[in-house]
Amino acid sequence: MKFWQTALWAGVVATSAAASPTLVNIPDIQSSEMREHFSPEQWRMLEKVPYVAYVHLIADVDDSGKLRRPRVEAASPGDAWPELAKSRLGKVVISAANIGSHIKPQAKVWVVFYGPAKDDPPNSEKLMIIYAQPAKYVKPIAPGQIGERTYLESTTYK
Repeated sequence: MKFWQTALWAGVVATSAAASPTLVNIPDIQSSEMREHFSPEQWRMLEKVPYVAYVHLIADVDDSGKLRRPRVEAASPGDAWPELAKSRLGKVVISAANIGSHIKPQAKVWVVFYGPAKDDPPNSEKLMIIYAQPAKYVKPIAPGQIGERTYLESTTYK
């Protein structure tokens, strides 16, 4: 079963509010690029669902594509979210160009946290989206092409 078919996702969508901040309003996030990785129905939901917090990180990309030394570029709201965001970067792998330089390429990462659904118990799992791309990003030529240059994951947190 895909994540988008779960009760968790349906519950998050049911709690949306029109005036709240959404993923498409986050500064510098490439929402037009992300949109291509969701069905039209899923994207309409993401455009409406308010997030609880987001964290924008900059990290070095090592030779294996893993992110190292993440630094907070922006976070909203509060100071508790960056540590949680950093702790979830272990699976992120991207390809970033490093042509003959000893300086490691960098990646931009956005981690977006959503709140619980209306009827969820206090300690239930909640939706989290992780999106990463090289800091010097070149838009794919073909529409819908994800390749190895970006990373997108929908997961949960408590």
